[in-house]
Amino acid sequence: MSQTADQYQCPNCNGPLAFDPSIQKLKCEYCDSTFDRQEVENFYQTHANSETSLHDDLKNHSVDSFDKSDENSYASYHCPNCNANISAPRKRVVTTCPYCNNNLVLTNKFDSFKKPEQLIPFTLTKDQAIHSLKEFYKGKPLLPKTFQEKAKVDSLQAIYVPYFLYDGSVYADTAFHCTKDISYREGDYIITRTSHYQVIRKGTVSFDKVPIDASIAMDDSYMDALEPYNYDLFEPFSTMYMAGYLADLYDEDEAINASRAQRRMEQSTRNQIMATVFGYTTIVPERFYLNYHSDKIQFVYLPVYLLTVTYKNQNYLFAINGTNGKVAGKLPSDTVLFLSYFIGLGLLFFLLSLLLTGTYKEFFI
Repeated sequence: MSQTADQYQCPNCNGPLAFDPSIQKLKCEYCDSTFDRQEVENFYQTHANSETSLHDDLKNHSVDSFDKSDENSYASYHCPNCNANISAPRKRVVTTCPYCNNNLVLTNKFDSFKKPEQLIPFTLTKDQAIHSLKEFYKGKPLLPKTFQEKAKVDSLQAIYVPYFLYDGSVYADTAFHCTKDISYREGDYIITRTSHYQVIRKGTVSFDKVPIDASIAMDDSYMDALEPYNYDLFEPFSTMYMAGYLADLYDEDEAINASRAQRRMEQSTRNQIMATVFGYTTIVPERFYLNYHSDKIQFVYLPVYLLTVTYKNQNYLFAINGTNGKVAGKLPSDTVLFLSYFIGLGLLFFLLSLLLTGTYKEFFI
């Protein structure tokens, strides 16, 4: 059975509206009219057949249930603009009608899920995202010389990725057995005196808004590499910011992601503690007790560009932070260049070792 889809249309010409990151407004793709979020919200609140805003309308439709078993399944939707029946993944929240190019908000998706509290709108345009990728290519000595010329961007998708933000704290009670060696000459002997210390560190480290992506489809290492996001850019959640973009529901809930958030906080606490223990010859942990306490959890959306680049019949996926242009991805390497660098570095270390040990005369004299 076809489900309902809502749309954002231009109040002037009924053309599709899409959020333009360069001006932070909704822009008509036909007449180029621009509107801020409040203007469009007011229009839908005051005109016929829109007695409630589209954002509120999400709450007024029957639940189209979704769970992990539905991850790759599709549902049918009715486009209110051209009356076409379209299909989209069940976890999709925002999509585009392939027949009339209208931007659609698929209703009733948040009914059975935790409701988003905030989102960070895109501030980078698609052209700026591609420029960030080209900048990412620079300074990579092992990148094939023809890559920048021949690599083609096959697809570029702007996606709001579901995230959970975790607040929490970690109490640490640690102890280390440390030694410090002092060597000095006494007659014909070199004496080494070793002093032993017990070093104790205790305290609590607090964390705010640790981001964990909640989409199985997204590579966690890529999403982590896009951090940090500027949380000052957060806006109250509205699907109007999503017009013209893609967005999916989360398929890993806050409980599943909590263990990953805990691991990240505990590892950060370990790193901070270890950074305070220095100046010793040896450092051996004797006690490393950590107690994690969970606090507030928020469900939000963060902006990500996904680009697929083809080079010599191989696909390379890159993710780009939709606000600052930070890039995550794996580049190809030139085998000949790699071997040249490896051999060159090996030869350099060999010559340095000869000079340091004084054995270079045996090879060159």
